Amino acid sequence: MESMNGHLSKRHQLRFCFLVLSFLTFIMLTPFKTALAEGEVLPHIHAWPLEDVVNFSSDGTDGMNCTIELYDSLENLKYSGSFTYDSGNPWIDVIPGDIDVAVGDRAVLSGAGLTRDMIVSDIAVTLVDVSENTVSGTTSSLYPIYATVFVEGGPYGADGFISDGNWYATFSAVEYVLKPGDNGLVSQIETDGDNTSVRWIAPKIATIMVFPYEGSLNFSDDGTSEGIYMIKLIRDAEIKFEGTFNYPSDEWLRFPEGVAIVPGDRITVEFNGLFRELIIPDLKVDLVDTVNDKIHGSSNLVSPVLTTIFFDGGQVSRTSEVIDGNFTADFSVVQGSEGTYDITSQDAGTVMQVDTDGDMCLVSFWAPNPALEAHTDTEILDGLEWKPSSNIEIRVYSSETVYETFNVNTNAEGFFEVDFGSLGIDLHGGLKLMVTDGMIDKVFILSALRFISADAENDLVNGYIEPGSYVQVIAGEEGFPIFREPVPDSEGYFIADFSVPDASDENTFDIIIGSVGGLRTYDGNNNATMVMWSVEKPILPGDVNDNDIVDKNDANLILRYLAGRLVLSDRELLAADYNLDGIVDKTDATLILKSLSKGKVK
Repeated sequence: MESMNGHLSKRHQLRFCFLVLSFLTFIMLTPFKTALAEGEVLPHIHAWPLEDVVNFSSDGTDGMNCTIELYDSLENLKYSGSFTYDSGNPWIDVIPGDIDVAVGDRAVLSGAGLTRDMIVSDIAVTLVDVSENTVSGTTSSLYPIYATVFVEGGPYGADGFISDGNWYATFSAVEYVLKPGDNGLVSQIETDGDNTSVRWIAPKIATIMVFPYEGSLNFSDDGTSEGIYMIKLIRDAEIKFEGTFNYPSDEWLRFPEGVAIVPGDRITVEFNGLFRELIIPDLKVDLVDTVNDKIHGSSNLVSPVLTTIFFDGGQVSRTSEVIDGNFTADFSVVQGSEGTYDITSQDAGTVMQVDTDGDMCLVSFWAPNPALEAHTDTEILDGLEWKPSSNIEIRVYSSETVYETFNVNTNAEGFFEVDFGSLGIDLHGGLKLMVTDGMIDKVFILSALRFISADAENDLVNGYIEPGSYVQVIAGEEGFPIFREPVPDSEGYFIADFSVPDASDENTFDIIIGSVGGLRTYDGNNNATMVMWSVEKPILPGDVNDNDIVDKNDANLILRYLAGRLVLSDRELLAADYNLDGIVDKTDATLILKSLSKGKVK
């Protein structure tokens, strides 16, 4: 029997000691995970081994001073630190970035005499299968698994099922269908709520962005699948181009010269069984109206068009419906949070139309900056960027009040040309022109720019322009222009030196006999006065046929000209004046023949 004097029997004393020792052992080896003190609560621990992060839930006591310790699987201390818990911002990582949070590590959170700890699980995501609507992976732990997808209208959560070290979670149970690009996380949750989480994302080829008129293709930054994309451009079942794009490291795919992209073409992209396709719409900008601040265009798609103007310091956009194949982006009125915008000739932007799965076709536009180019040496006036397919009125002033009116039509690109020489009008410095297409008016007073001479030996071009004006001198081979911007002196004379580099162009050019180029100046409205320059071969007196020899053939050409049987050019007439008296007559032919007989031809 048990002793009645308040003491336990020896057998019961031994049993009590065993229980105490067992309890102490439990305390030492199994720290409290949910020990609470009155008024104090520790948050739950979240471990992210793939991101080397440890943070917490938002259900802890705000302002609690806490200690975090991280041990490896052999119980070696990897990190110890203190922090003040902020329930309003609990997701801050409390482990320094250079500390590895690995599978098997033990995280211990302490504060106010309370302790939590958890072992970082080896949960992993191995497959996100959109076709099966599942996320699956592996784990050696048997703690419950919960998968979450974050989407509009969500998040949606699905329980995971574990079998033989593998797990899967299906979103069909929560009536959500996974789509390429969806993302979320999967967590393995210990019995007290601490958990290990890893993120997942459904494979997706990046959205196609094509600029058909520029012949280029790019991708948005929404792709989850990185690697070599296989690209095809297909027209009427014929492959016009095949190539690759290394997403995301490549910047642009530019189609080879001669490979045009036209409406109806199909662009396909493939990567590891994933597929995207964009059919090029007939998207066009027809008119940028700087007067009424509207952009008009057309498309064979019915989806809305986003028109964006880019300018220094920002951008402004309009969304427009396509009605009967046409759309108008009106920047003269407010749309949503976007205020009005005054379109100027300096503006540029894009119109974008998106197909049903998000692929985009973009067309660039530039606000028209109508300009005039007067070639005073050939009496030709060109117009650029005027209203396409419209009538242009040109007034040529002989005084401030007296003018002649001429009309010409622009082509589909807004270009026109008028040969004023054939109309008996001399385009010269100081002449005033007024040009209008009904929307934009321009006044153009031509410059007195002129070419004086070119020095082939020293590679110099000399000219004249109004003092204080800007002038550009152009030389070089066809397709490879070289520029000089000489500063005129106080009287307007300038010299462009192509023998040495200068600030406007580091290239040099060897001017030789036969070299040609141009002189150009602009007024404040982008209108240009232009003159050609050239280096002609010196005229050899008597060498009418320009073969570098003066012989009887040249004399015969002069006699035929005098007899009215031949027409000579201006250069030929200068050469025919053998005695340089300013007159081409029989004397020139006679002198050539006499000189030949005496061997004294010049």
